[in-house]
Amino acid sequence: MPGGEYLANSDEHDQTGLIDESAQTRQENNQRRLHRLTEIKRNIPLPEVNGKGDKAIISWGSHKYIAQEVASHLGLAHIHFNHLWPLPTGLDKLLGTYKQLISIENNETHQLARLLRQETGLEIQIQLGEDLGRPLNPTELTTQIKNYNSEPVEP
Repeated sequence: MPGGEYLANSDEHDQTGLIDESAQTRQENNQRRLHRLTEIKRNIPLPEVNGKGDKAIISWGSHKYIAQEVASHLGLAHIHFNHLWPLPTGLDKLLGTYKQLISIENNETHQLARLLRQETGLEIQIQLGEDLGRPLNPTELTTQIKNYNSEPVEP
């Protein structure tokens, strides 16, 4: 808006709840927030793992039972996330035990696969799913995974 002004501040609050703009209060509050986040990460359980195998299907949200059905049919492990943020401590070790990770998501951008790569450094080799406004189909997913796995998997 022409002639308008924009005002931004970085107000913090002190121990009594009053506004405080000092750098010291800002740093103390940031340290408290980071400490809380670290504690939360330590206390969030690792995702639920069902089945065994050196390949695992990863899912979150409402696709738990679809992914579980597909994993069971193909003899794969299934890892289901109930908590997406912050991710629990030790997740990289858990996911790193599998030679192939397959994400099943009902979105075109593969949000969970990208988050896992960003936070653990691990690549999700197969990313399945699309956003067509309908639930994922276990038969279609099983066929897609079989087609991927008919080709040699490179480490």
